[in-house]
Amino acid sequence: MTLGQSINTCFRKYFVFSGRATRSEFWWFMLFVNIIVSIPVSIVSEDLNSLWLTATFIPSLAVGSRRLHDTNRTGWWQAVPFVSVLPLWYFVYDLGQTGGADFGADLMNHSLFFLIPLCLGVMLIALILLIVWWASRGIDGPNRFGDDPTGATDTSVFD
Repeated sequence: MTLGQSINTCFRKYFVFSGRATRSEFWWFMLFVNIIVSIPVSIVSEDLNSLWLTATFIPSLAVGSRRLHDTNRTGWWQAVPFVSVLPLWYFVYDLGQTGGADFGADLMNHSLFFLIPLCLGVMLIALILLIVWWASRGIDGPNRFGDDPTGATDTSVFD
């Protein structure tokens, strides 16, 4: 799949989280969204870049989900990095409610301070796993998420 075909496919399947995607479909689209467009646009305007990343968030999740399906994994794995930082949002919100003048001291003395390295560690491990899975070769032949996007017909998966 070429860059143009990948862009066309991913925008055509904007909300399609079912099925499977090849490595080239996924990586060409990620290159397009995060490098080819995002870097030049961010130089011009941060607001415009935020708008671009917001507009491409759903198709990026969709192609990521389809890519994970190709490796016979659920697309919900993409939620782990997001969910792992939820306790940190509460942590920062809770500190903001105290209204203390010394944020650093309040941070170090907070009873939930241990959550910071724990949440960041879970997020880092999840991101590494996702990158490895996205880069892995897909299952030959059909799997529980659909037919092989490369056209392979090996049905030994079900034997």
